[in-house]
Parts: sequence; structure tokens; C-alpha cells
Amino acid sequence: MSSPFTSSSNSSSGDSESFREEVHEFTYAYVKGGGDIAAFRRGVAAIGQKYGISSWEDDKLVLRSIGEGMGEAGLEKSKARDMAADLFENDPDKIAQVRKGYDAAR
Repeated sequence: MSSPFTSSSNSSSGDSESFREEVHEFTYAYVKGGGDIAAFRRGVAAIGQKYGISSWEDDKLVLRSIGEGMGEAGLEKSKARDMAADLFENDPDKIAQVRKGYDAAR
């Protein structure tokens, strides 16, 4: 299985960590400011492009970073669950990873 962190410039683990931190911060700001789920998805994809990272939806640590951002922003649990379900089209494994991050942040 290939890593979701792929880059033409050979992304390092530092890039992966920076990407996750930026996704976390972006999620926090998104929750505080609002917006539609398509805009959120585009935003995370744009951050990934900046780091040369693709397939962010398949990385458990990125999904947990999203959940942590939700939790730290004070998003209600039911709204976090709904956002994750919309974002990941009801994929139970991905939603579970988001929930782990959310729970860790609460």
C-alpha cells in the first residue's frame, strides 16, 4: 500500500507533521467561521498541494487532526459527527478517526 504522503520533492515526515498542524488550524478556523463542506474539502486539498501531499482523506493522523480542530473549536459532538459524515460520505472508519481526534481534544 502506498503512502498518502507523496510528493515530487520527496516529502519528509516534517512536511507530514506541518501538513497535519495546518489542517488542524484550518479546521479550527473553519468551525469558528462556518462555510460549506465543499469549501472545507477544497481548503484541505489546497493545503495538501502546498506540501505535495495527496490522498489526505486516507491518513488516520490527518483525520484525527480534523477531529482535534473540531473539538478545540468547541463544535458540539452531534455537529462534529454530522460534519464528518458529510465530509467522508458516511465512511465509518474515517468518521471513527475524526471522532478519536475530537474526543482527545475535549
